[in-house]
Amino acid sequence: MFIHALCWVHAERPLQHLWPLNEADRVAIADVQDQVWALYRNLTAYRQVPTLEAKAAINAQFDTLCATVTPCEPLNQVLRSFQRNRDELLRVLDYPDLPLHNKPQ
Repeated sequence: MFIHALCWVHAERPLQHLWPLNEADRVAIADVQDQVWALYRNLTAYRQVPTLEAKAAINAQFDTLCATVTPCEPLNQVLRSFQRNRDELLRVLDYPDLPLHNKPQ
């Protein structure tokens, strides 16, 4: 059976294409990008040592990220897309051997 997970590099890409209209948008986009990559680092560490505690913490971190509401509506749409793709983005929590991205090293 094929187990599908989404690539985090591709999932983050829409954030790179957002154009801030003002300083509040710029700050919000940068903050969300920082949160995404912190989550990615935690998923990378989880793959090395998967524990129930780390799994719960990552699930909570992802939920906090997706619950973020910003003054930038396009950014809010990206966050909603993360939530819609939650299962595929966090599939590594159930299958730690899955890669987090499909980009060559």
